[in-house]
Amino acid sequence: MRKISLIVIHCSATRADRDFTAKDVDTAHRFRGFSCWGYHYYIRKSGQIEPMRDEDTVGAHARGFNAISLGAVSYTHLTLPTNREGESRGDVVC
Repeated sequence: MRKISLIVIHCSATRADRDFTAKDVDTAHRFRGFSCWGYHYYIRKSGQIEPMRDEDTVGAHARGFNAISLGAVSYTHLTLPTNREGESRGDVVC
């Protein structure tokens, strides 16, 4: 098991009227040249946490820090996260 010393939470900056699925995340990352999604977790608008990459697999989300970090992306529209989404961020970090 690799040593994790950093958790990076990214914002998807998704429009509030659009659903952004785990498949959408994967498609966006493949479009950018990755072999698959770069995050370890996806926090949905509902607050549901979807595992993506295995924690033992180095992510592709924070250049220079991937080897020592876990990455999560939070569905966040261009204003503020929902209450459920914010609560789930804490679940990923704890």
